[in-house]
Amino acid sequence: MNIKQDRGLLGLQLSTRLLDLLPTSFDDDAHTVEAILSMGSPVQRFYGIESLRITSDAIDLSRMQTTGIPVIDSHQQTSIDHALGKLTDAWVSKGALYGVIKFNRTDSGMRAEGMIKRGELGGVSVGYRVLEWAVQDGDGNIIDPDHVRWGDDDLQFVGNKWELLEVSICAVAADPHSGFHHDTDLADRAYLPPLPPHLVDIVARVMARQRMVERMNIIGHD
Repeated sequence: MNIKQDRGLLGLQLSTRLLDLLPTSFDDDAHTVEAILSMGSPVQRFYGIESLRITSDAIDLSRMQTTGIPVIDSHQQTSIDHALGKLTDAWVSKGALYGVIKFNRTDSGMRAEGMIKRGELGGVSVGYRVLEWAVQDGDGNIIDPDHVRWGDDDLQFVGNKWELLEVSICAVAADPHSGFHHDTDLADRAYLPPLPPHLVDIVARVMARQRMVERMNIIGHD
């Protein structure tokens, strides 16, 4: 059974997930770069393991044609100074959500562009709202949402329908299965090289802080 609308904290939460970016597909004249925005990889939340379905019918990209989908600094929405650019295109291919990021010609936009291009900054996090959930237990059995025990470690929450709200440039990458577009299709790669030990430790601490924050706040960030 699917959860047709969000429940409780799930209904109020703006979810985010941090991905790994590699700066290899810049268009210097257009100030754009292609990236894999999401591969729906499992993420530990306080209510269980969350993943996203990555298909054209699962992802609501309607804001591309209305208000637009902004690219911002680390999910900061309080000032136009945090605006770094916008998403000019998005599409699904081979199980991944791709997008084209165009940087603003502002101080903050050009600074972010330069840092990513030079390899000084390498993370992107998508902000989204899940519109329809399916809940499974550890054996893959569908759970009636009226009998879900929120917080069980073995619960799997699959976002069957979700809306992309924003893309954020962030400091730390956590998902090694996604990144900037390479000459070869990133979605064809079976794996990326493991993170160096010191970065593994940093990512572990960041994820631990995220889980702690999500337990205390309505809005969570990866």
